[in-house]
Parts: sequence; C-alpha cells; structure tokens
Amino acid sequence: LQGAEQAARLRDYTVVQVSTGNDADWQQRIVHALATHSIDGFILCSVDLPETAHMELLRGNAVIVDGYSPEFPSLLLDIEYGASAAMGHLLGLGHRRIAHLAAHIDVETFRVRQRVYERMLSEAGIALRADYQATAGVDLEESCRAALDLLGRPEPPTAIFCDDDLMAAGVYQAARKLHLRVPDDLSIVGFCDGLVAHLLDPALTTVAIPMQELGRRAMELLLAGLETELSPFVETISLDFVVRGSTARPREDALRG
Repeated sequence: LQGAEQAARLRDYTVVQVSTGNDADWQQRIVHALATHSIDGFILCSVDLPETAHMELLRGNAVIVDGYSPEFPSLLLDIEYGASAAMGHLLGLGHRRIAHLAAHIDVETFRVRQRVYERMLSEAGIALRADYQATAGVDLEESCRAALDLLGRPEPPTAIFCDDDLMAAGVYQAARKLHLRVPDDLSIVGFCDGLVAHLLDPALTTVAIPMQELGRRAMELLLAGLETELSPFVETISLDFVVRGSTARPREDALRG
C-alpha cells in the first residue's frame, strides 16, 4: 500500500484500500465505482476475477497482482519458488514430519502453496498425512488454535510451514502454551516478511515478498494503462527466502521417532 501510494502521489492520485475477503459482491462495487466515476482504476490483489461482463468494464482500468488474467496486465509473484525454497529448507535440515498451516482463502496464491507442499513431500518420499494439514484464517487466534491441534497429535510435527507470517505468529503462541522451544523443539517457516517476521523471537525464517516495490510497480502500470490501454502481459516478481532463527535441525529423538 505504501509503494502504491508513493507512486500515485507523484501523479496526484489518491489510493483507497478495500478488503474484499474474496466476497462476490465486490464485483458490483466495481461496476458502481466505474459508473459513477468515483474511482479511476483498480489494482486487484489475490482475488478471483469477476465475470466476463464485469471484466469488460475493467478493461484498461485494472492491473492484476498476485494472480493472472489473459485480459489484463498481471504482476505474478513467484509463489512456486518461494514455497519450494521454504519446503526445501525444512527438508534439507532433516525434517520429515512437516505440517502445513494453510489459509482457508480459496484463491490461486494459496492453492500454489498447497500444491508445492504436496509435491515436495512426494519428491522426498514422504507420505502426505491428513493429520499434518490444518487451515485457519490469516488471523492470530485462529492460527494458534489450529497449531495447538497439530501439535497435540500423538506424533506431532517437528516443523510447520505457514501460508503467512501472521499465521506463523499464531504457531509461536501455540508453541509457548505447550512449552515448546522454537527452533529447538519446533521449526517454523512463514510467508511475507513483513513487520511481524522481525518482531517474533526468534526472528522468523520466511519467504520475502518485496511489498513496497510490488505496490509501486502495480501503480505505475495502472497509471500507464489509464493513459494508453496496455496490452495484456505477465511480469513475474522474484521472491527471496530469508533464513533466520526459527528453523533448525530436528532433535535426534524426533528423528528416531
């Protein structure tokens, strides 16, 4: 949001943020906003795209971020790489009991994380276990409850891959409630690398999304498209994987188990 605002301010535009929760009615709000000229353009982040009729209205007025459409300029995050790096890191440390705390938001960016989790386990010869998979909102309390359930299994995971840093913070809370030490007893990996990742103790190992650069680039494309309609294209934004203090090799007794 900061990156988008900075780029917009240079051109005397104001940015309004709307959290849709992926509810279907956001599409009607777009139609109303365009019809009343109250909003000039849209940066659509990690949402399922509207119906064909609505997409026609958006043509020349929208950029897709963290998603793809053949109809619009799209900034596609390399989620595949980020999730693969996270899982590869945990597997490389020797973890075999790896759980996935997934966001229960049904959009492609989170589906990719799930597919990578399953693929990386399969390639490592590790059976996919339903009891090592849980869902929660991108919410501290929900994630803590889900993590307590995962860690309460008879054979608990030694590592948890989280779809978002805030969800990882919920896992930290659960570990603290169960008197588990991070990373000695439990390794945790997140996704985003926002402020939360740096505030956690120990600091969170996570996939880093260049958020400010992403917002700036999306706004530049949107403003360019408002002046001269851009042909649809895809631009992929690279992600980094940052190793900090929340991951370590599993304990020897956990390996034997």
